[in-house]
Amino acid sequence: MDYELVSNVGMVFLGVGTIWLLVLIFQESVAQGVITLWLLPLIYVHVRKDWKASRIPFAIHLLGIATLVYGQLADPVYDRKTNTLRSADRSASIVLPASWSRLKELDKEAILQAGDPISQKFLVIFRHNKSDTPNANVRNLLTHFAAGVTAKLKSPKVGKSSKRVINGMNVYQIEIHGVLERFQLGYLYSVIVFQDSYISALSWSTQESYPALKKEVDQILGSFKRIDTKTSDTKKKI
Repeated sequence: MDYELVSNVGMVFLGVGTIWLLVLIFQESVAQGVITLWLLPLIYVHVRKDWKASRIPFAIHLLGIATLVYGQLADPVYDRKTNTLRSADRSASIVLPASWSRLKELDKEAILQAGDPISQKFLVIFRHNKSDTPNANVRNLLTHFAAGVTAKLKSPKVGKSSKRVINGMNVYQIEIHGVLERFQLGYLYSVIVFQDSYISALSWSTQESYPALKKEVDQILGSFKRIDTKTSDTKKKI
């Protein structure tokens, strides 16, 4: 089930029911309508006063609230209690730091998207199936990333690629710093190798937040899990 679609449908029902009720209130009194726009809970006072005319839009209003709440609470993609974010196909998951949350509009190709917008820290994770990209390897992924980012930055500084072990996984990383539209930014690109795929994680932040970003990305990558049982233990060392 697409729980995001359920939430969107809930928003539509809620909007239709609420606007319908407001129209009824404005028809009765423009002044009361203006006041209700500022204090929306007064809608329920009108429903009580004129139940016969309000019962249908009020039912749509309540249906919207119930659908919206269900879509948000029942969505298995994001568990707010544990801050666990799962990919839409439920094949992978990460645990986010306390200040981070699920994001949706960073990159449509990413299987996982998250960030801390207040501190300007962001992360997108991609899966590259080896069967679809037979010529891909760690070096190519790092080189391609570096070329793409440096082309957009002013005064880019590219660090040396490195290999680290995070929670038993071989993680290959490269850092790039530079100026984009007057902002000093830091990028960290990480690649985890599995038998059937590469998992790449692109994270970035302002220069001030970059030291904290690096620590939090280590925490996130350390929590990365392959949920599909066929490939969950197929790490490949290269």
